[in-house]
Amino acid sequence: MITSATVRNRSAILSQPARCDEWLYPVTQDEVVHEHGTVTLKCTVQENDNSSLQWSNPAQQTLYFDGKKALRDSRIQLVQYSPHELTISISNMTLNDEGIYTCSIFTMPVLTATARVQVL
Repeated sequence: MITSATVRNRSAILSQPARCDEWLYPVTQDEVVHEHGTVTLKCTVQENDNSSLQWSNPAQQTLYFDGKKALRDSRIQLVQYSPHELTISISNMTLNDEGIYTCSIFTMPVLTATARVQVL
């Protein structure tokens, strides 16, 4: 017998993402930095099938693509790159640098995580 509770429970199960895919998603965190300080942005994935990792700034300009610098800005440096991690630093932060930074892994579909950077 199908009851309204059964339908609600089944809908909840079907609407949740498959737990086996969680290892595909990039993980990062919000950061707070003082003006003229340096922020470190770390993006990790548990598993990677040779997909590329990328960091973008709030204007959606690519900062780093895998281990390759994409934006000519001497303040941006590569800290760590592997198939499971892309970590960069940005020095001499200003209020103009504040915003949402995006880490992407170029799987199909592209998966993203965001880090809100606040400059004090």
